Amino acid sequence: MLDRLKIAARFLKFYWRAKTKYRVHSPFVFQFVEAVLEDDRTFYVFREAEILRGELLNSNDSIEVEDFGAGSHVSGLKKVRKVREIAASALSPAFQCAWLFRLVQFSKPLSIIELGTSLGVSTLYLTEGSPRQAQVLTLEGSKTIADLARRNFDWYYDTFLKIGLKRNNPDILDFSSYEKNIKTDFEKNKIQILVGTFDQTLQKALNQVKKLDFAFIDGNHRREPTLAYFNQCLAYAHEGTVLVFDDIHWSEDMESAWATIQSHPSVRLTIDLFWCGIVFFRHENKEKEHFSLIKAEWKPFSWGFWA
Repeated sequence: MLDRLKIAARFLKFYWRAKTKYRVHSPFVFQFVEAVLEDDRTFYVFREAEILRGELLNSNDSIEVEDFGAGSHVSGLKKVRKVREIAASALSPAFQCAWLFRLVQFSKPLSIIELGTSLGVSTLYLTEGSPRQAQVLTLEGSKTIADLARRNFDWYYDTFLKIGLKRNNPDILDFSSYEKNIKTDFEKNKIQILVGTFDQTLQKALNQVKKLDFAFIDGNHRREPTLAYFNQCLAYAHEGTVLVFDDIHWSEDMESAWATIQSHPSVRLTIDLFWCGIVFFRHENKEKEHFSLIKAEWKPFSWGFWA
């Protein structure tokens, strides 16, 4: 992994080349910037999911976990970890989760696969941003972490969704059966956790959705596994599929994987946000396009040549 100085140097290089909305001429990419990158609105799930994040960051509980990601070469190796340590190291930051929420709102996927459930916070953002009939399959290597994520989903529902249901549906007098149906829809149709290594679960998930609309790949941060996941997803992709690769600048290995993905003949458009790379297969893009984008407020001199 690149040390902090190297990562900082990579970011400065990205920052120099990144464009703001003032230098984007592609209508589709401009729509993306306005709807995903520049939208500062706060949605209901943001507050609730961040309350959950706070609870996890302050938890004193410990669990025994298996780690199958980068850095773990011994399958089945277990160790005891504090929940707050897992939350601090594994959860995507709030602003990244907000972008994921807006991205699924923008792309409206009906099938979503997440590689790397962790404690389920990003899963909630993906789920609540997607259409109600969407199917979310999230993959987690550790059974104990998957079990904790399920409890977090239950907590989210019991604490917030029922309150929202009653507030938004004042004409319904008997909520017992109504809540049961909604909870069944939320837990069993919207979110399904598949436990095991990605080598075991990704193909199963792809076979289940049959047609992949959206994938968030945040797990094994090494070149060869990342490219393997890309190629597996590619077999189920279509013109409207969106693939999101987390931490594309996390290591030289990941930057190499990202460059290989960008060069694939099926990829027509990519967007680099530094923390992640987004892949589109749009047939409308006759020529390949690659964008590095940044919010205009993060580049305050964003006018003229500098935008």
